[in-house]
Amino acid sequence: MTEHTEQQEYNLRNLIAACRDDTLAVRAMQSLRALAVPDGAPAAAHVTGSRLPARSPAESDADGGSNGHSIVPFRLRADSSWDDLLDFVSLVELGCLTGFVMASPPDTYVDEMLPLLTQESFRQYYELREPKLLLPVLHRHRLAHRYPSGKREVVWLYERFLQVHYASQDHGHPDLNNLDTLTFLRVLRHGQVDDLTFESMLCLLGSADELADHLTVRTEDRTATEWALHGFLRFIDCCRRMSAVLEDAESYPIIQSAFWHYYRRWWRYPGLNRHRPG
Repeated sequence: MTEHTEQQEYNLRNLIAACRDDTLAVRAMQSLRALAVPDGAPAAAHVTGSRLPARSPAESDADGGSNGHSIVPFRLRADSSWDDLLDFVSLVELGCLTGFVMASPPDTYVDEMLPLLTQESFRQYYELREPKLLLPVLHRHRLAHRYPSGKREVVWLYERFLQVHYASQDHGHPDLNNLDTLTFLRVLRHGQVDDLTFESMLCLLGSADELADHLTVRTEDRTATEWALHGFLRFIDCCRRMSAVLEDAESYPIIQSAFWHYYRRWWRYPGLNRHRPG
């Protein structure tokens, strides 16, 4: 075993610890293992069992919601921990593409993750939703067909990508993870959340005193207004950082495209262009 392979195994263990075992993805794995679908029963009907907690309004609406805008039937929607698990497998797939982890993960990882990615309810959840989640599909095929190791390694790019990822997360508060960004994106999508409209949010962003008042509200006392304002700041910071990473990845178009796909759900909203001045 080479030193580099040992480093890749170390990196994979770190990803598992930080981006799976320390997040709500663990709950997703438990719920998927509990989905024992009886013979002949539709998998979709079983997803609605009471063992799965509901998604928050911000998470549901930011992801298309149950309002008919998404092609994913409402009965297929699971709790937000499924999205955490999809984030994790997407991060590992990006690591495989860049050489940060081995292109063909070890048997223990495959035996644990492949049955989850091929579980029918979960597979439909990430294959039928909009925007389509490319990275989990690629990762499932990688685990099933054991892709050989690639020669190109751009670990430094992935490490820069990870810095952006960690900056976008609420580590230590998995139950609130990305709620600020999701609320902001919901305002973009629908124009209003509770009493906060897009126009009133712009007014608050233009007033330093009012903005400071809202940003200093304690987490437990935040309303949609405070969540959205924090989400706007996090969103802008993430976009600025990610733009630099995408520019550095210009010589590696496949990897550049894969990075972009990871954040595609953030950048798909028409409001980002509709409200642009000029």
